[in-house]
Amino acid sequence: MPSPIPTAPGTVGAGQILFHDSVQPPLPSGRYTLAAEQKVLGVRGERGETVPPFAAEQAFRVDGAQFRLDPAAVHMVFPPAGKEGAYFGLLPNLVFNDFALPWSRPLQPGSGAEKREPWMALLTVYADELEAKVGTPRTVTPAEVARPAEAGVLPPCITVPPPAPKGADPVSVVDVDLPFFRAIAPTRAEIPLLAHGRTVNTAGKVMLGMEEDGSFSLVMGNRVAKNGGGSTALLVSLEGHHDHLPGGGDLRACDGSTPPQPFTRIRLVVLASWSFTAFDLPGTFLELIDDLAEHRGGVRLLRLPAAEAPAPAPSVVPGDARAVGEAAAREALALGYVALRNEMRSGEATTSWFRGPLAAAPTARDHAYGPYRFSDHAVHYDPATGLFDHAYAGAWQIGRLLALSDGPFARALFDWRRGWLSTLRARTASEAVEARVADALALDDAPRALGPGVIVHLRDFFVDRFPEMADELPQVRLRGAAAAVARMEEAAPSDANLAALDDLEDEGDDPLVVLRERLQRAGT
Repeated sequence: MPSPIPTAPGTVGAGQILFHDSVQPPLPSGRYTLAAEQKVLGVRGERGETVPPFAAEQAFRVDGAQFRLDPAAVHMVFPPAGKEGAYFGLLPNLVFNDFALPWSRPLQPGSGAEKREPWMALLTVYADELEAKVGTPRTVTPAEVARPAEAGVLPPCITVPPPAPKGADPVSVVDVDLPFFRAIAPTRAEIPLLAHGRTVNTAGKVMLGMEEDGSFSLVMGNRVAKNGGGSTALLVSLEGHHDHLPGGGDLRACDGSTPPQPFTRIRLVVLASWSFTAFDLPGTFLELIDDLAEHRGGVRLLRLPAAEAPAPAPSVVPGDARAVGEAAAREALALGYVALRNEMRSGEATTSWFRGPLAAAPTARDHAYGPYRFSDHAVHYDPATGLFDHAYAGAWQIGRLLALSDGPFARALFDWRRGWLSTLRARTASEAVEARVADALALDDAPRALGPGVIVHLRDFFVDRFPEMADELPQVRLRGAAAAVARMEEAAPSDANLAALDDLEDEGDDPLVVLRERLQRAGT
């Protein structure tokens, strides 16, 4: 049994995704037999024989999607169905809500493989190939899937389903040209690479109905959309077609025999399909970049396309405001500008020029502009035409968004702002302390701003003025210290006693010990 895959909400963090190369179902679709046996010990029959074990068997079948898919199982498709866009070079893909759906059935029935391969594939068919090579999907009975009534049609090698009850859902199939199928279908080695499971964080997606389960599976095609035309994506079942894929060798009937009439078409069960259209692109990305440099049109490819060749600019008569405006408009269009409706902050609506960061004309760097503190600061105004130019403002905003989307840069910017704010607070506190010291010392000429001025005044005060004021300043002593000093002054020895101390020293006694004893007696 495959190891469990965690699928509970919160398995992955916000903005993260966990990929699985395959999601093997714990109990794939098929027929099973559940057997149970129970032995009773210590009990014997009437003749003393051992009671045989009690056994029971129950056959059951695990049904899964085989010929039809529930539309609710499809979470989304890309490119979107019925849409037009720049889809050239992209691989169509389909996302399922069912986590293990692409692996729920065996690609080769009866193989007993422990790890199943995907049993479905997404084929991309171009509009001009759909009618000639594929045809229109039609409905047949489940029995006709494995036993086509038409000659030369290769069916999937699956067990013939039992007769369908009356009113059972028909199966949608297409009989695809066999060489065409083997030219566009993936090989058996490629099929596992075209499907995977994924677990994402669905927090905050209540409106999409994904707040409980963030597990999905995805099947993608192996053929890009057609450039400048329509394409149809067909999700088909490959169950039983394991030997019919490209590189599978000679084609034989499911019983191994060679049919009298060669197979010309192959029957595929269509599980889902949608169509879309890709715009005609002038070339690949590298070709477009090369064109910008020196070939087809150069930087003119970035200009607004004109319906017809622009007329030559008329001569401008001085004082003719209309002619001046037309000349300025032609110049702006030639430089890649477009005129857009601009709703100003005051509520007034006007027309302003805008151009993206890619210039449609050779330019030279000019450092005379800026620096700009905010986007509106970069709005330019042309007094000759009365129009605003928002190109620099847009570039400023794009640059800020790109910078803030860079994680290391955003963290460094936050740390710098926090350090700057801390320094500003320290300066403000120091300035307040210096101002209070200056007021206390009555230094009228002391500076109130941050600097060494107060320190210089403090030094001059203690060097020049404080010695003169020392005798006038009151001396403050602790009450206990003043009493001790008084007692010591009363017990101070006279000049006569000093001679006695000298005698003690001559006799070898410690004068300090004798003095301490005298002070103790004087204190008592």
